[in-house]
Amino acid sequence: MKRKISRGGRARKATTPLQASAPTAEYAGFAVISAQLTGQEKLDPHLVSRCYKALCKVDAGFEDRFRQLEQAAQDFARPLVTHWGDFAATYPEASEVAMAIISAWYLGYTGGPRSDCTEDDAQFVAYENALMYRSTIDATVIPSYARGKTNYWAEPPATIGQD
Repeated sequence: MKRKISRGGRARKATTPLQASAPTAEYAGFAVISAQLTGQEKLDPHLVSRCYKALCKVDAGFEDRFRQLEQAAQDFARPLVTHWGDFAATYPEASEVAMAIISAWYLGYTGGPRSDCTEDDAQFVAYENALMYRSTIDATVIPSYARGKTNYWAEPPATIGQD
């Protein structure tokens, strides 16, 4: 496994979401529900705890509402990701919490970012590991820095005619 050098000069193991260890017991239930809602088998345990904490920070009643979601998911006894419509119709309050979780995982943040003021309630969860990028990773790269010369995007890629 590759090693990365931290700012303190000590080597540490580089991990990816698929190499990450299991979440701590404190967040195990959240990891299970998150996996059921997103259809992702393995979620980075650091992001699991970060996502949970961010949701709690935005919504003071999140812990209690999450426990209700856990119970509803257990009572529903069918995969949430493939039976979402039935679950949402049967448990509308729990589905609101579920949508907040799904949104946090896919967008990479919780709350509502606002561009018209200097403060908002948005809480950062992840950028590169936001799930929204996974569905198109074979065709697009995660946006960050320019990937070519000026105006590189103006011409279609050479492979577009062959796709």
